[in-house]
Amino acid sequence: MNSIRWLWLELVLLIGAAGSGCSSASFQVLYYPSFDISWIEDVGVEPFSGYGGDHLKPYVVSSLRSNGAYSVVDRTNSFSESAAGVDVVLNGHVYEYSVTREIEEWSTEECYTVEVENSRHRHGHRHDREPETEEVCETHWHERIWDHAEAGATVELTNAHTGERFYSRDISKQFSSYTLSQSDTLDRAVYDLAEAIVYQIAPTWYGVKLKGKDFRTASALIDKEWVWADKFQSTDETAFVVLRVPKQADRNTFTVQFYQKDHSEVLFSKDYVWEGAYSSYGFNFSPKELYEMAGAGKYRVVLVYRQQKLLETTFKIH
Repeated sequence: MNSIRWLWLELVLLIGAAGSGCSSASFQVLYYPSFDISWIEDVGVEPFSGYGGDHLKPYVVSSLRSNGAYSVVDRTNSFSESAAGVDVVLNGHVYEYSVTREIEEWSTEECYTVEVENSRHRHGHRHDREPETEEVCETHWHERIWDHAEAGATVELTNAHTGERFYSRDISKQFSSYTLSQSDTLDRAVYDLAEAIVYQIAPTWYGVKLKGKDFRTASALIDKEWVWADKFQSTDETAFVVLRVPKQADRNTFTVQFYQKDHSEVLFSKDYVWEGAYSSYGFNFSPKELYEMAGAGKYRVVLVYRQQKLLETTFKIH
């Protein structure tokens, strides 16, 4: 994939990872679609059929271009012409494009105190007393006009080289407002739908937060449970650095780097392309080989993603 297209995405990642410490890390991974995108460079977007299709298409084109993963070509012709010069043709059918109105009513009660004149006569004389009060309550009715918009489309991707349709999905979005006009409310639903379409068919950034417990050393995996340890014998053949990240990190590459505790020279490193089906992965290493390389003492392991150091853990060999 053309690295130039990802330049701005790299900048977002650098900003997101800045300031991460060794006890926790907040960063972003690329969240890939469910299908293989390694062969896709250019995408042609055909008109969407159905009422509202003309409204949706420009938003899809704009959102795809903003994403930057693919080169996007705005097509207006038939498939044979749309397929020329691109790898994938995107089209679809809008099955929902509507706004409904709802009147919300509610009441509030306002209470206040008023004075009531109180006097009486005795033997023809008027005796005034302190004025009495009573509480008076009034009910006020209110109403608010809500507009509820819904936009939905069936989205399809076709291999432009073979004509094979390899992806199809129904996607819908709703948006409600009592401040916008009906047309603006529907416009917002269509915009959200376009964003959702791109989220499904192009890689996007997904925020991840890891804590220290998500990157630890272990001596073994027994009955699908890690045996945590931070001290190893110089004769131990195998140990593990265990990483836990969410399934959205699927197909992202992580690296672990091994150092002596107070040294900056990398003793060795290992890469792993994350598989979303697993909840954790153990980078295996040999305490015995480390001992032969650098002797007894403390070591540290650093987790690296796209050249950014995220987390660090330590262990000891004796």
